[in-house]
Amino acid sequence: RRRHTRSLCDWSSDVCSSDLSGCTAADLNGDGVVDADDLGLLFGFWGSCPGCPEDLNGDGVIDSIDVGILFSNWGSCS
Repeated sequence: RRRHTRSLCDWSSDVCSSDLSGCTAADLNGDGVVDADDLGLLFGFWGSCPGCPEDLNGDGVIDSIDVGILFSNWGSCS
């Protein structure tokens, strides 16, 4: 499994920033919105994944609890 860090990126220019101020941990792609894109990332790492940013409750497993956390943060980050 790949490991990555969260960042805000302008994919058209490959310019990224690690400043995620104002966003929740559930904004996995760092675009300022918790949405289907983040849900897709979470499902992409489903199962055992210690230390993965998609493991929103930090228990080492990406599962329905993490989906619940993501859905409870659904929408624009503020």
